[in-house]
Amino acid sequence: MTPGEQAADAALAKKQTLWFLGIVALCAIIPFLHTLNFQFLNWDDDRYVLRNPFLGSVTWGKLQGVLTSSYYFNYHPITMLSYMVNFAVSGMHPAGYRAVNILLHACACMGVFMLLVRMEITRTASLFLALLFAVHPLRLESVVWISERKDVLCGALYVWALVCWVASGKKFPALSVLLFVLALGAKAMAISFPLVVLWHDLLLRRTQMRERIPAYALLLGLSVLFAWLNMSAQEHAISAQLSMLERLKLATFAPTHYAMTTFWPLRISPLYPVEFRPSAHSLGLIGGLLTCIGGLAAVVRYWKRNPLVSFGLLAAATALAPVSGLIAVGSAFAADRYSYIPTIPLLLALGPFAMRASSQRIGRIILGVIVLGYFTSTIALSRTWSDSVALWERVLKVYPESIEGRRNLADAWSIRAVSSPADAQRYYEKALEIFPADGKAIQFRGDALIEAQQWKEAEAVMKSALAETEIRSIVKSYALAMSALCAHRLGKLEEANALAKQAFDPAILNPQAVDEFVFIGYTAGRIGRFDVTDRYYSAALEREPSNTEVLQQLAFLRMQQKRPAEALQFIERAAAISPADPSIQHNLSLVRQEAAKMQ
Repeated sequence: MTPGEQAADAALAKKQTLWFLGIVALCAIIPFLHTLNFQFLNWDDDRYVLRNPFLGSVTWGKLQGVLTSSYYFNYHPITMLSYMVNFAVSGMHPAGYRAVNILLHACACMGVFMLLVRMEITRTASLFLALLFAVHPLRLESVVWISERKDVLCGALYVWALVCWVASGKKFPALSVLLFVLALGAKAMAISFPLVVLWHDLLLRRTQMRERIPAYALLLGLSVLFAWLNMSAQEHAISAQLSMLERLKLATFAPTHYAMTTFWPLRISPLYPVEFRPSAHSLGLIGGLLTCIGGLAAVVRYWKRNPLVSFGLLAAATALAPVSGLIAVGSAFAADRYSYIPTIPLLLALGPFAMRASSQRIGRIILGVIVLGYFTSTIALSRTWSDSVALWERVLKVYPESIEGRRNLADAWSIRAVSSPADAQRYYEKALEIFPADGKAIQFRGDALIEAQQWKEAEAVMKSALAETEIRSIVKSYALAMSALCAHRLGKLEEANALAKQAFDPAILNPQAVDEFVFIGYTAGRIGRFDVTDRYYSAALEREPSNTEVLQQLAFLRMQQKRPAEALQFIERAAAISPADPSIQHNLSLVRQEAAKMQ
């Protein structure tokens, strides 16, 4: 082949690559476009957007706080910075946040295609595999859930770090290291990267390993550092309900679960409650062991015959290990979002087989049908994330006995009641039907009866709530306090004092849950115990000095205590933190007016 022909072939290959990249990006965007109309959810969206103290005007103090402290049990400064930028552009509109998630997903999918091509998989096979990744229903949680920004951000940085590592040859992979650091700052799951690239070099580029020892050491040191930072941040979130043996069983079953949801995703759920873990049953454990043995056998079989397959399987297992269940965080035994990064090396393992299939017409048709099937399933299942009610209804469809699912669905109906006054009563009744211990519904019914001075009826509602075994500590405190108020009004003074004492017992609270302190403070104020209110609000502010809700509540409390100067200080602090929040501006105006009357 002449140099001219080689140049023409290279130009044609480059043009084809650009076209395929465009197709991948477009297909990564299209199935998620309609989700721009979806709402915020009652699942962490309040913490990451609606009540995030770092959003609003950008100050050096906020930037310093994002870079030096953890937030909501995670150290992820790059993710937090992305929310700050997002807020500056789109404010409190959910469409803006989802649009960024979708674009990050498209960027990750293009990285997947380039990684596959770099690993010498044909462009046609790489296109089909990248499309499978882009449109798969397991991507829904990572892309559509605003609070899971960290997943698509980390995934995009992670895959491009791999691309740069593969492309760096014998040179020090400086760009790869930089992208890896950013990925760590987006989500701690990136800690698997050093072992993944070590597997790559050991199996596919062994001659380059000596020159890369400094890079390995640097990557490993960074992984250890970020792992320690996040373990420290998650100290109070790590679940102690499972023994080490149960965690080992869970980790053994994890590959089976993700393999099943990958090939048959029609029963995926936003939440997989830990109490329903299949690994707790003998069949689940046997299935997990068989999957692990089969994967190990495949690694050994292809170690020399086709090392790309072995590398892909080992890298996928390595990427999955941090979230396999060995460290049990939260109340779920698995999550669809955990499959985002491990799927990328798994596609490499499928590469040789995809090349063989895509080289024949019937194979391309089959691959196309699979892509189309996943595409339509993603669109159909996306409704799950349209609003909070749909989200938890999906959980209960898969796990009808889930207590957490029922509790959160009831909470979703209560939130809908607040925004729909005309239907509020019906929505609250629906919430109590789903979960009789729902806090908002109990509060609504109790407040309505107390306002009507129907003390016996209100007392009955509270006693009914207290009889529920799954009642949360803050709801229990509220029910006890309102029971005390009812007992006092009914002349049962001794009982009222005993109930009030129980209601404000710090032992029933989670010392890290600031929202519980705020709610207890509010509840104490309802029955005139302003000393208790002051104590709990102050404790909440000590834990979160930038919490605008606490600052506003303290401002109102100081107004009730006839201390207008202090009230102004608190409300002005809240306004300085979130100047774009209309409710804070409204409250600032009210406090100023009332303070002027007192002075």
